[in-house]
Amino acid sequence: MGELRKKIGMGFLHKLNFILIIALSLGLAVVVQYRLLEKTVKTDVDTYVQYFAYFLFIFAFIIFIIFYIKIRAVLPMNVYQNGIVLKRRRETIMYQDIPTFYFIPYSDRRIKYLIVEKGNGGRVIFNTNHTGDDFVDYFQKDYMAINTDKFLEKIRNGSDMMFGVLSKKQTLVLKVFKTKNMVRKLEFEDKFYISKDTFQYKDVKYNWNIIDIDYDIQTGNIEIKDRDNNIIMSTYFPYVEKGEFAFNIMDHLIEESIKKQDKVEIEYIENNNEHIAITDNELDDSKYIDENIFIDDKEEND
Repeated sequence: MGELRKKIGMGFLHKLNFILIIALSLGLAVVVQYRLLEKTVKTDVDTYVQYFAYFLFIFAFIIFIIFYIKIRAVLPMNVYQNGIVLKRRRETIMYQDIPTFYFIPYSDRRIKYLIVEKGNGGRVIFNTNHTGDDFVDYFQKDYMAINTDKFLEKIRNGSDMMFGVLSKKQTLVLKVFKTKNMVRKLEFEDKFYISKDTFQYKDVKYNWNIIDIDYDIQTGNIEIKDRDNNIIMSTYFPYVEKGEFAFNIMDHLIEESIKKQDKVEIEYIENNNEHIAITDNELDDSKYIDENIFIDDKEEND
């Protein structure tokens, strides 16, 4: 599994705090109630003490409900370099076996949910309120390290890769409504395609050597532009299927295209220089030609 990145779940001390609060509240409520039952004559003060006992019982019950919800909501797991171990489910998700993943955003920069699709088609929802934002950073970094070369090899061998993009309508809806059923069954309305030689968006193909990708770290905005600075696509990381991974693949393909173009230009220059060198040598050799073989037209006529 590689290096342990993070342990997620309710810690022992956190659980102990809840248990102690419940136990103390119930214990005090029982003692108070027992003292009241021993009394044969009740006073007005005893009435208020009875209310206090009721309050302690109710308070302990509320704390127990909160404790139960937290236990159920926080999915205990260990995050490793090569995958995630879901301890309660006794399940391991390896990064190399994940077909896809996507985000449900809080905003243009912040992520609410990370949804991971497993090899069997099932989807696991990770809530960043419970996992922490650094979980998403670990996930993306390690997923890219493991899968980038594999995906690039597929593309070089002729495969096309499709990545979904949340439309403006979808982002507006998801910022207001985030039911688990909606999140789990999300289908992207926009898409772009990556191949060995081109980037395709809205049925238009662009060669890699004529586009650039601009990243705005402050806002999280990503703009894909052509060499004339015309915007081809503008979006944000959380709105794109596989997030940073998609643009990491694109960066590699753009870099490869530029290197390929530079190589062609260098070969062209070298070939031209070689041709010029040969021509110069031919001219230099001409000085050794016997001048007697050239007969002046005038002398020949004579």
